[in-house]
Amino acid sequence: MKGEAPPPMASGKTSKAEISAYLKASFQYSDAAFSGFTDDHLNDSAGFWGHETNKMFILTQLGNHDALHYGNLVTYLRLNNLEPPGGWF
Repeated sequence: MKGEAPPPMASGKTSKAEISAYLKASFQYSDAAFSGFTDDHLNDSAGFWGHETNKMFILTQLGNHDALHYGNLVTYLRLNNLEPPGGWF
């Protein structure tokens, strides 16, 4: 979305402090990308896993991807007799 290479992966980060700092930085990076995005950019061309598409498709997939992982989390929690957060399911 920002038209630049993404930040490096979290490889090698093992402590809770390192992982928490990396996660916080990733949210800040994403917030900065979204804050400069307007409707005018929705049809801009973008690469997505080796395919050419538009940015609207990528934004749609972001929401779908989050929902998929939330569903996985809910299943894991329920299998372990825990109540999932959020009350969606």
